[in-house]
Amino acid sequence: MSASCPSCGASFELYTSRCPYCGRLGSTFTTSEQRRARLNELKQIISRRAPDYAEALELGELSLTLGQVAHAEEYLRCAIELDPAAMRPRLLLCLALLGFNQPALNPYPDTDEIQKHFTWLREHHPDLPEVQWLTHYFELSQLMQKRDWKTAIQRGSTAVSEFPDNYLLQFMYALALVRFGDIEGLTQADFRRAIHHMRLSAELNPGYEPAVKNIRALEELADRAPE
Repeated sequence: MSASCPSCGASFELYTSRCPYCGRLGSTFTTSEQRRARLNELKQIISRRAPDYAEALELGELSLTLGQVAHAEEYLRCAIELDPAAMRPRLLLCLALLGFNQPALNPYPDTDEIQKHFTWLREHHPDLPEVQWLTHYFELSQLMQKRDWKTAIQRGSTAVSEFPDNYLLQFMYALALVRFGDIEGLTQADFRRAIHHMRLSAELNPGYEPAVKNIRALEELADRAPE
C-alpha cells in the first residue's frame, strides 16, 4: 500500500515512516481535499498578518503536494528568510525548483538559486539521505551535460544501489546506459538493461512522463539493434 508524502507529495510505500525523497518523518497522511482545506485556512490567517516560520513552511509543503509549485516556491523562500538555519525549506525549495514529482522536470530551472541552497545543504547536512541522493542526481546531470556516459554509468550504478526506490536516479541511470543518446554500437542487451531501469523509474512514479514515454522509444531502438 502506498501513500503520498505530506511534505513533497512523493509516492512511497507505507511500510516506511520516512519519505525517501525529502526525509519527512511520521505516518500521518491526508487526502488532497484535507490539504486544500488546510491551505485555504492558512491563507485566511496570513491575509490578516505576515506568516511565521511554521506557517510559511506548511504553506510551502501543502502547495507543493497539491502541484502549486510557483506558490510553494514563494512560501518556502519566505520560510528561509524567517529561519536561515532551517534545513527543510531549503531542501523542499530545491525540489520545487527542479520540478520534482511533476509530470516532467522544469526545463528552465533557476540553477543559481538551486546551487545556492544545495551548496548550503551539503555544507551543513552532508550525511542526510535526502542530500545524498540529490548529490547523485546533480552529479549525473553534470555528466550528462559533458556527455561523459562512461563515468555516468559508474556513478549511476552506485546511485541506484544506494537509492533503488528513487525514480529520478533510475531515470538518469537509464539515460547513461544508452550513452545519453549516443547509441552507435549498442546491442540489444545494452538496451534491455536501460529499459529495465527506465521501467523501474516509471513504476516508481507513473506520473513521470519522460520515463513512461522513453520505454517505448528504447524498445523500438532495441528491436533494430544488433544482438
